[in-house]
Amino acid sequence: MTVFHTPAIGANGDASCPEVPAEVSLEFLDRIPGGIFRYRADDGAELDFVNRGLLELFGCHTYEQFVELTGNSFWGMVHPCDRERVRVACDPETVQDDRVRYRVVRRDGHVRWVEDHGRHVVDSEGTPWYYVTLLDVTETVRLQEELDAANERLEAVAMLDSYQQQAEEDGLTRVPNRSGIRRRVAELLEGAGGRPCTFFMIDVDDFKAINDTFGHPAGDGVLKALARHLRNTVRHDDVVGRMGGDEFVVFCMGLGEGPAREALAARLRGWHFPHGRAGDDIDLGTPTLSMGVASSADSSVTLDDLYALADAALYRSKEAGKDRVTFTSVGEGLDPA
Repeated sequence: MTVFHTPAIGANGDASCPEVPAEVSLEFLDRIPGGIFRYRADDGAELDFVNRGLLELFGCHTYEQFVELTGNSFWGMVHPCDRERVRVACDPETVQDDRVRYRVVRRDGHVRWVEDHGRHVVDSEGTPWYYVTLLDVTETVRLQEELDAANERLEAVAMLDSYQQQAEEDGLTRVPNRSGIRRRVAELLEGAGGRPCTFFMIDVDDFKAINDTFGHPAGDGVLKALARHLRNTVRHDDVVGRMGGDEFVVFCMGLGEGPAREALAARLRGWHFPHGRAGDDIDLGTPTLSMGVASSADSSVTLDDLYALADAALYRSKEAGKDRVTFTSVGEGLDPA
């Protein structure tokens, strides 16, 4: 082995009278962290110099052990599975300064990741060389792999959330469907801490006649307009959903019997179909709504209990002539209004 060069500057800055011996240069190179080496830029890629750091990186105590492990060739240093990729990255025809990561196999069999910074140089005799520094980046690669895996898990969770949202969303009105209503109401009841709650069931009066008279696009317009109205009328945390057909629900945690419940029911029923029109030449007015409202003094009630009570109240509103609301509470009778 040889050293790259002998220092050319003397103690007094005289470039013509170097005073630092070559052995100091070798000691200097051996103390630099990481591996330093030079190899011929030809098919054989024979190594001309290696420092102590490179031997240690490969787990070798002597230069002879390193030669036995690598064949004293740059390609003998590179993991077989990475060689083709490294050849492309270090092609002197296209790359003057390379920076590439690859794996190496230590003398003890352990695989390490290294980052190679190389420069292609042609010396005064016309011989092409690669001058290279090599750093062990195994820990960096490991952390990056863990980060990538974590990001993949986050993407998977986000994808699942997106799929769940799509599965629980009504395609026409963009409010939760029956499945979404059940999940969200169950979550609110579970964390309610004993607070009261109220469940509204809302039905468009004579909706079939709207479809039969004006067509299904007009009926779809009514449903979408009603969904917007319900969302805009209640609080952000309240649940608005479509059970199916023209049947909508609203669930309000923290709202019990009393004037606030009646006032909200009035606001929910007091909607106006946009411009009273379903098309350029179709005027269908504003459809009326029938409503059944069931309340509970605490959150020990189930969604099925509330649904059954509100459904019975809604039936009473329809039976009484439509365009009205009927109130009820757990353990009490029906109160039409």
